Parts: sequence; C-alpha cells; structure tokens
Amino acid sequence: CLQSSTMQLFPTSGPVDLKGGTLVLPAVAAANVGELAVDVLVCSLASAGLTLVGRIECDLLLAVVGSNPYSEQKPQLATTLELYHLPETSIFIMQQRAPAAKGCQGLFAEALAAWTAAQGVARLLVLCGLEDEAQKDEQLLGPSKNRWLGQGSEALTCVQLGWIPLEHDLEAEEKQVHNLLPPWPLLAAAIERGLPTLLCTRLVSEGDNQQDGVQLARYALEWLTADSKQLELRGPLPLCMPCSWRAVYGK
Repeated sequence: CLQSSTMQLFPTSGPVDLKGGTLVLPAVAAANVGELAVDVLVCSLASAGLTLVGRIECDLLLAVVGSNPYSEQKPQLATTLELYHLPETSIFIMQQRAPAAKGCQGLFAEALAAWTAAQGVARLLVLCGLEDEAQKDEQLLGPSKNRWLGQGSEALTCVQLGWIPLEHDLEAEEKQVHNLLPPWPLLAAAIERGLPTLLCTRLVSEGDNQQDGVQLARYALEWLTADSKQLELRGPLPLCMPCSWRAVYGK
C-alpha cells in the first residue's frame, strides 16, 4: 500500500463547489448495505434532479468500470468513486463501488477526510451496515434495526426523531473486532479533523440485503428532510431500486 495519497475530482461539466455542503457517502462494510442505500438514493432522487457532477480518482481504491447501473437507455460509465448533486440544495452524494486495496483502509480514510475538509464540506452522513451477531434479546426483539452514532446538531436531530442510538456494547464489540475496517477509520479521521459526522447504520447479516439497503436509504432521507430543512420534497418520494439489481442475489 502507498504511504500517502490524494484524491482528485474530475467534473463532468462545470466547476463543483462543495463548500458548506452535506456529503452522503457509504462505508464499505457489512453486506455492502451502505453502497446499496446510496444506489437507492441516487436512483430515487433522479426524479428530483439529482445529477452526476464528477468522478473522483484515488489510487488507494481498486479500479472499477462498468455500464450505467441506473438506466439501460442512457449510456454512462460507472466508476470507482462518483459524485452526485441535488440542484438548489447543499446535498452531495458519493458512491463508492470498490473497497480500498489490501492494507490501505486507514490511508484511504485519512485521504477522504482530508479531501472533504479541503473542499469545505460542512458535514458527513456515513451509511453502512454493521454485523448483527452481537445483538442481545432486547435488540433482536426491538422495533428497528437502524442505529445512529454522532454528536452535536446532527445527533440532536436523531434524538428529536426518536431514533435508537447505537448501543455502547455493540459499538465496543464492533471496534474490538473490526476497528481497522470501515466505518471506524473514517469516523476517527473525521473527528481528528473536526468534521461533523453522523453514522447511520443498520444491523444486518449477509444474504439478500436489498431491503436493508432500501430501509437505510429511507432512514437517511428522513434525517435529511428533518435536519435544518436541507431537503424539501413535494410529497412522499417513492424509493426505487436500480435496474442493475435485477442481476444480483441469483435473480
């Protein structure tokens, strides 16, 4: 793994200004639920004008290229890191389609935190799945598998929504077993740089996790619409799965 790295944004058209924005992004963790949730957000918010505004290059990530995962009619390449923007809002969404190279998780987290800070991003909303193996009976029988972890105004919104915070025992277990794996290196790097960060997660097990992705996307949208009115939708937003999901999970 390289000793250090930088990230470079290549806009698809004009300049991209992330200053003061909220960046929604996945952490490549349990069952790839974070990436699935971002897929749902990108696909669903397309009707509200969400557009691809840039691609990001980082040599710490494995290279990926493919066909458009969201439309069979519109020719467009899918790449390792993509940046989307919702017009007339400060909301940006990043999709990550490949993990960091072996041994590079920490360096990628540092590079990502440094890049977002340099771009002037106001806060991060990190989406991911966490292994559900450490759940106790009350958690298994609880009303929701969704959890959050954060501080400041971002956390206050979660409290006002009545959400369940990530229990201390689950957090401790996760950090003990997976401390060097996402999302923990990114959260630590963001805290070190003073970048407000909220983790929205879902307790999952590996399998057909499409519905986990949909539920986590709904969770993120609820926070975005509640927190300082960052996102105002005209009526309920129907969540949709991208056409590329038809080829996964043996379907």
